[in-house]
Amino acid sequence: MTIFKKVTITTLALCLLVLAQSLITTFVTATPAPGSVLFVVGSVTLNRGDTAIKNRLESKGYALIIKAESDSTTADANGKSLVVISSTVTSGQVNTKFRDVAVPVVTYEALIFDDMGMTGPHSGNDFGSTAGQTQSLSLMRRTRSPPD
Repeated sequence: MTIFKKVTITTLALCLLVLAQSLITTFVTATPAPGSVLFVVGSVTLNRGDTAIKNRLESKGYALIIKAESDSTTADANGKSLVVISSTVTSGQVNTKFRDVAVPVVTYEALIFDDMGMTGPHSGNDFGSTAGQTQSLSLMRRTRSPPD
């Protein structure tokens, strides 16, 4: 994987985390103190991208529980505010473990999108990647309350 792809994946992951945090804050009527986050990774020896995600979440006050893909279980999501699944996981090790949990899940591992019910099952048709994209993602803070 080229450095550009690694940077792009990390940037996308950070954007997804900011969005998830914004959604949690926006839709909770009383803003509680940040809770704990289950961070599922390929290895507990974090690479630079996973370290950036870890640092971002900790800077927002979340306590991280870091689990290697092979050691993670569905029950690990119980009592957490969020589950984050890194692109460093092997899709077969995570599969559907967190598809039906009662807390929000953010994943930036494309090969579990179908397992999570986010897309259809066909790579290259229902999900995949395209080289040379230059699109950007802008996240904006909501200025009004959501409807009741």
